Amino acid sequence: MKVEFTLPIHPMQKERARADVYRKFHTPQRSRDFEQSVKFLASKYRPRVLLDGPLKLTVRFFLIPPKRRKFSEPAVKPDLDNFTKALKDALNGVIWTDDARVCQYGEGTGKYYDLAGGLGHIEVIVEEI
Repeated sequence: MKVEFTLPIHPMQKERARADVYRKFHTPQRSRDFEQSVKFLASKYRPRVLLDGPLKLTVRFFLIPPKRRKFSEPAVKPDLDNFTKALKDALNGVIWTDDARVCQYGEGTGKYYDLAGGLGHIEVIVEEI
């Protein structure tokens, strides 16, 4: 099975959990809001049965290019793995049962500049291996 969709949302990285005064850790509100938005947008692509076997994930994060670019590719922070972590956590219970099922990343997975003048988006392809 193959699930393919585009999320019209600006990519955001997974922020580190923060400790409160009682040493309890909490995910920052911005990360929680992003994950909720991704869940909502991806829910219309939800398969009848959640994917539960080995998976290959191909994901392209399209970022708004800065006015002055140092590089032709977005070789700047935030890191690709932080973007990927936020997306994978958000798709738990929507596309797959657990993000631990992702065993491979597909060719083309990466960060790109959205040169079409958009506000950024995320392209996702999930395939069963």
